[in-house]
Amino acid sequence: MAAIGTIRKYSGFAVGLIALAIIAFILSDALTNNSKLFNSNKTNVGVIAGQEISYKYFKSRFDEELDKYKQRQEIETIDEQTKVQLRDEVWKKLVDEIIFEKEYNDLGIFVSAEELTYIVNGPNPHQAVQQFFVDSNNQFDRRKLVSFLKNMDQYPEVKAIWLNFEEELEKEKVKKKYLSLVKAGLYVTDVEAKDDYYSTNKYANIDYITLPLKSIADSTISTTEKEIKHKYNEIKELHEIEESRSFEFIVFEVLPTKSDTFALFDKLEKFKKEFKNNENDSLFVEVNSDEHFDTIYHHRGYFTEAIDKAYFDNNFEDTIIGPYISNNFIKIAKLIEIKEDTIYYYRASHILIDAAGDTDQDTLDAFKKARELMAGIKNGDDFTMVAMRNSKDKQSAIKGGDLGWFKDGAMVKPFNDAVKKLSKGEMTVVKSQFGIHIVKLTEEKSNKLIQIGIISKEIEPSGQTHKDVYAQAVKFRGNIETNEEFQRSANESGFSKRIANEVHPDEPEIPGLNNSRKLINWAYKAKLNELSKIIEFDDKFVVAVITEINEEGPAPLEKIRDVVEGEIIKGKKQEILKEKLSEAIAQNTTIEGTAKALKLTVENLPNASYKVAILSGIGEERYLIGYIFGSEPGSLSEPIKGNNAIFQLKLNSFSEVEEPKDLIEIKNKLISNLQGMSQFETMESLKDAAKVQDLRYKWF
Repeated sequence: MAAIGTIRKYSGFAVGLIALAIIAFILSDALTNNSKLFNSNKTNVGVIAGQEISYKYFKSRFDEELDKYKQRQEIETIDEQTKVQLRDEVWKKLVDEIIFEKEYNDLGIFVSAEELTYIVNGPNPHQAVQQFFVDSNNQFDRRKLVSFLKNMDQYPEVKAIWLNFEEELEKEKVKKKYLSLVKAGLYVTDVEAKDDYYSTNKYANIDYITLPLKSIADSTISTTEKEIKHKYNEIKELHEIEESRSFEFIVFEVLPTKSDTFALFDKLEKFKKEFKNNENDSLFVEVNSDEHFDTIYHHRGYFTEAIDKAYFDNNFEDTIIGPYISNNFIKIAKLIEIKEDTIYYYRASHILIDAAGDTDQDTLDAFKKARELMAGIKNGDDFTMVAMRNSKDKQSAIKGGDLGWFKDGAMVKPFNDAVKKLSKGEMTVVKSQFGIHIVKLTEEKSNKLIQIGIISKEIEPSGQTHKDVYAQAVKFRGNIETNEEFQRSANESGFSKRIANEVHPDEPEIPGLNNSRKLINWAYKAKLNELSKIIEFDDKFVVAVITEINEEGPAPLEKIRDVVEGEIIKGKKQEILKEKLSEAIAQNTTIEGTAKALKLTVENLPNASYKVAILSGIGEERYLIGYIFGSEPGSLSEPIKGNNAIFQLKLNSFSEVEEPKDLIEIKNKLISNLQGMSQFETMESLKDAAKVQDLRYKWF
């Protein structure tokens, strides 16, 4: 029953190539008990197609998934980010179940028992089934599948997993049937095919003149509040926004103080004797350190310079060094054992001189420069400075040419051979495929390996530090009751405010504030200008104030005032320029005459396309392009209001386009495009029709 282990291992991964995620420990108990699921109360996490999802039901589904995840990963606890991902999976699952099951029932779509058997054990089983039952060559082994199906009654737990797996295969199949029906219902008429053909192949030759809107300065156009309100009511539906909250907050971060660091130093200092005298070093480290015992023997250069000097350079009688700080840890190290490697390690520096070209003379010139630089170093020039100024190897140049420690054979052969011939402090010049190197051996070669045990303790704030920071937060919060007081107190106290603009309810966290769902949840329950209580996180305290509330729908006037005023100004400019152009047109019978009267130039566009509504140097002009292809050749237009200018155009001609010989190919291409988007568009349309409301942010 090796397949059992495989099923356990892969039960949380994708079912296969068709994109439906298979989770063997799948969310069970489908929506069969409506009275249990859809109890009408105020404790809802969402509404899908008019059906309320209660907090209690959602949590039970989530808890099931959480338990199964822990079993798959063989862990006891999971982090908050994973919980957020699991909640999203449960929610998406519910949306699919409710929306699609209604569609399947209405259309009578189902998968029979015979079909399911064929999917699992037919001539060509589902890809996921084949992945579960493989031989030593990783090829599908039908005998293992048959044996498993015959014997799974002996393993009730695994049988339950398998039945859930089959249930997911069934759901995948019924969804494929549904989407196939959608695709089959898509078609393109002859008229649509011809329209696409002509819009793709027909071009217009036009002459035109433009009066750009930017020729009138915005500052010369005035607007009134009445005009702004009127225009806002006209266009507000075009400026829909999502629900969001904006707030400002101050973070009181709990960081370790000098006293905390010194206290930890003292603790480890007192710990040294016990560590030195202990005989079971690996167990001692595992029990007392924040990091695991390292069982590997390491060469020189692996550890810090201090450890290298203590254990490689000196005959260090005391095998304990420290305490010392490394990153955010205080450590003490103990030498456990020394042994010799069969390979030597070297430490060298180099200066790379790049030849100017590929000729022999270029190489000789590079050699000459290298020898001159080496001579200067021997006469007192600092190797480090020479490397920083001259080496083409910028990565090592910033370190004065230092390459660190490397084992024999790690470098290219000419370089490696040269290093092996040097003694500490000696230099030479050598050529490799990278250029000409000045090589200096900076340490004696070493084949010594050491194993050390390290007690590491992370520098963390003490309980007293937590209390002190909390007291700061309490003092700040106790002195304010309004947004104005929040702003004033923040400025006076020198606390740095952070700003979170337009935070949506489903965002997992605030940038720069890990695991901050708690703050987002508060923001969606608070009112405008409301102050939070002290919100506590693991290592910080937060006080926030709501500065803006945006509900889903048309954007408030103040949020798009600039846009509204811009539209008014644009309209007034259009009228001014249209009148100017109309007066000129009235006195001239040709576009050339109008252009001359206005001191403009007639431009020619020989290949205007219906599908490309952009004029060079002007921008997008969809209305103008539509006007062109709705006109008759030889016609001269009245003033045309464009997005960026006022136009007059003369349509000279259309290109000759042959009748399409075969509409089938065009229709097939258009249908293929429609079908390619059908799955996404269908799901989005169903979600829109279902009026899905995700209210999880009120709870999680």
